[in-house]
Amino acid sequence: MRRVLLAQALLAVFALAVAAGLQALWVPQRVTLVVSVAWGGACAWLPTGLMAWGMAGGWRGWLRRAQAGGEPRQWLARWLLWEGVKVALTLAMLVAAPRVVPNVDWLGVLAGLVVVLKGYALAWWLPRPR
Repeated sequence: MRRVLLAQALLAVFALAVAAGLQALWVPQRVTLVVSVAWGGACAWLPTGLMAWGMAGGWRGWLRRAQAGGEPRQWLARWLLWEGVKVALTLAMLVAAPRVVPNVDWLGVLAGLVVVLKGYALAWWLPRPR
């Protein structure tokens, strides 16, 4: 899961750099595109980070590392719970976008969201720790 978060963070930085460059060329007085791309990236990256934290055991796992064993049903239930939290948080952040980002550019939000979600595919190509 760390590789996915790393890949998503790298793609978020890339998307922001591209959006900042396009914004500077397009309309240098307004920064709404850059802020919208950042919000779209955050809509994918923050819920994924929260899910990774929850799957690792949350505070309990942080204080004492989660055990590798366990009942498969418990792991499935934990995954379903945190996947639901991730989807709900993503939708809540997208609904809150007009209130958080003034003059939200929905194309920028969509671009940031899609680029950061490609972190799952990029994580397949990152080298795995041995």
